[in-house]
Amino acid sequence: MMFQARKFGGPLWRQRKTIRRYMSTNDIRQKFIKYFESHDHVHVPSSSLVPSSEDRSLLFTNAGMNQFKSLFLGRQDTKWGLLKRAVSYQKCLRAGGKHNDLENVGRDLHHQTFFEMLGNWSFNNAYSEEEACRLAWYFLTDILDIDPARLYVSYFGGSKEWNLPPDENCKRIWLKIGLPESHILPFEKENFWEMGFTGPCGPSSEIFYDRVPGRSDAARLVNIDDSIVELWNIVFISLNRSSTGRLESLPSNHIDTGMGLERLASVMQDVPSNFDIDIFAPIMKHISTFSKAGAYGGRNGSADFNECDASYRIIADHLRGIVVALADGVVPSAVDSGFIVRKMLRRSFWHAVSRLGMDRFACSDLVHVVVDTLRPAYPELHHCAESVAKCVMEEEHQYWNIIDKGCTIFEQLRVKIPENVKVFPGEDAWFLHDTHGIPVEITEDLGRKHGLAVDIKRFEELKEEAKKLSQNTSQFSGSTSIDTTGLENYSDDAKYDYFLEKNGSYSFPQISTKIVAAFDQDKRVPSFASSGSVVLENCQFYAEEGGQKSDTGVLEVNEAPVFEVTSVEKVNGVAVLSGKPIGQATISEGTMVKQKIDVKRRLALMRAHSATHLLNWALRRVGAGRGQRGSSIDEDSLRFDYATDDCAGEDDIIEHVESLIANVISEGRDVKVEKTTLGVAAKIRNLQSEFKEGKAYPSVVRVARVGDRLEDALAVECCSGTHVLNTSSIIDFAVMSDRSLAKGVRRMVAVTGEKAQANRRYGEVVESRLESELEELNRGNHVEPSSEEKIEWDRIPYLYNGRCRQLQKSIKKKRKTSKVALGS
Repeated sequence: MMFQARKFGGPLWRQRKTIRRYMSTNDIRQKFIKYFESHDHVHVPSSSLVPSSEDRSLLFTNAGMNQFKSLFLGRQDTKWGLLKRAVSYQKCLRAGGKHNDLENVGRDLHHQTFFEMLGNWSFNNAYSEEEACRLAWYFLTDILDIDPARLYVSYFGGSKEWNLPPDENCKRIWLKIGLPESHILPFEKENFWEMGFTGPCGPSSEIFYDRVPGRSDAARLVNIDDSIVELWNIVFISLNRSSTGRLESLPSNHIDTGMGLERLASVMQDVPSNFDIDIFAPIMKHISTFSKAGAYGGRNGSADFNECDASYRIIADHLRGIVVALADGVVPSAVDSGFIVRKMLRRSFWHAVSRLGMDRFACSDLVHVVVDTLRPAYPELHHCAESVAKCVMEEEHQYWNIIDKGCTIFEQLRVKIPENVKVFPGEDAWFLHDTHGIPVEITEDLGRKHGLAVDIKRFEELKEEAKKLSQNTSQFSGSTSIDTTGLENYSDDAKYDYFLEKNGSYSFPQISTKIVAAFDQDKRVPSFASSGSVVLENCQFYAEEGGQKSDTGVLEVNEAPVFEVTSVEKVNGVAVLSGKPIGQATISEGTMVKQKIDVKRRLALMRAHSATHLLNWALRRVGAGRGQRGSSIDEDSLRFDYATDDCAGEDDIIEHVESLIANVISEGRDVKVEKTTLGVAAKIRNLQSEFKEGKAYPSVVRVARVGDRLEDALAVECCSGTHVLNTSSIIDFAVMSDRSLAKGVRRMVAVTGEKAQANRRYGEVVESRLESELEELNRGNHVEPSSEEKIEWDRIPYLYNGRCRQLQKSIKKKRKTSKVALGS
């Protein structure tokens, strides 16, 4: 595509100087999409902030290329398999993992957690480096009318460490387009992009803009001074970094570009920062109506002496990310993405009240303002604005309950500090944080009011110790940095090969297969003799997926066990078995092995998974469930998070749910699983699965159901898990707890199989014992206080638990009344 972009020194450039038409953020977004559509790109809608279930390396979508990662890895079996050119604007959140801007927001004028990324892509040699550079340059200088004299470009200057030469071709392209050599700069690692520690990578070229008009010597400030801002990053993906660190050529080249929309808007609107653009202005104005610290002034550093403007930026940024994350299905919690969203909420609440003097519970009023600013690009936000506002309000109520309690505990700890000591112990700060959820920033704020400085060094030491302890005690051996390139075609469909005998027992064939890859410390090796990982040609082990925990077991050679499988993980669609050799065995690539899964564990997982589907069905049937929000399936135990209304949590609801499931178990209905296309599955009338807009799904899915005929089947769901083949195999089902998780979301914990039977029997025994004791007391008989014996409450099912606690309360009341009567 040989269009002529505006060059330096042309007559139009000399006439225009620095005058440019104002352009709204929405106009920029639309122009970008239309421009690339006119150059044969397909507009791909933004994916969810919640990454695909296949990509466990991310908490949130943090770049436009995330949804195309499978294409870069060489997989053609996805819905984007035939895509050649693509364009999108993608909602991104960088608040966890490798790319984490959470702690930097507010401190300067450009860091954000939530932002939109404009991007265009070429897959499998669809166009050249030159066309990519020309497309970018033409858009900036001709479509947006940005002054070429204020633009600088960089290219990869080579690396001796990696034995890579400079990308002279890229330099020649920019010279050919018309840039003077003084505006074309070489850099090393700044211009070499990598997806992660392994995987596709390549040299890049970046386009920078000088915010200061009229100066001609700004080249020396590129990548150094904030007045020169990066606009566009163009990555030429031509290499692959293996697990050994080697760089190898890819069979096809790709181009991946990214440009921050908010930063580009600040250039087009001629304002000093992202926080001054049109889509931030209504949010800042609304905050100022509640703030007692004055309007936003755009100050930073020492000029922002009371840090109020920093608080404005934090609240505005965080609320944007929070609204979109909640709308995309993230539930505030204590782990993973839910923890990050809760942290952002609580930072917003604290800055609003403590720094800006806003009244408590004002943040929920900002939700509708945020939705209005994003509505042109994401109209679906309007439909969940009310539920998001309610969740924010609920979280703030919970937060201030914690803080008020924490302030009381802080005061109890403070009065124990000697008067001559001006340091609040790090151990106490960690106790407040770890046990009571009090952020250390709040402890510091409380301490300042009493002239105390928190021992942050000790706090961070304890935090790091807790982090290491958590990692050491984790039962799941993560191996997401393993490079599975070239192993994508090896199947794990054998995990579904099992059948039900006439006597009700299950048979799992012992399948022999070959080790096709071995890994030691995540590096591919010919063999290993200590802990490591393997990939099998025909894998029978179930990898942790869809909430279901993985299989465990052993691999045998000549009937002798040689490798203990302790966990199985999906890495870019490939099942990776992790564990350790048994005895003096050495595990080698190419070895034939026999697979022996832990059948007892697998059956317990199957019972719990099938029961989870039935629980989802039963909750909907009684009108308490409004859809699944998360699940975790372990041996004969399950955790199920569900959207609900106010009727959930009542005893008669739980009783009705248990009754429905018990009936299905006793009827011994067959469980069927069939493959079908995603399009056909989406049209199934009684399907329980919810397809989230923007989330990637495989083109072929497995549909599980209870019942022979699809038309009248129960619990119909798309599911990659393993299930019992008849509901009678579940044996029993008992709800252990049901509690509120957040506004409109509850968490139910239940057990199955013999564990459910044992817990039910224990509940019956305890209830019977307490009933007998109360009956004797009511008769006026002296009874030894058996109710004071230790009761294992976590073993008692939900319905028995409530009755037993009420009986125990009545017994204590009766004994107290009897003592008073005897005393008088």
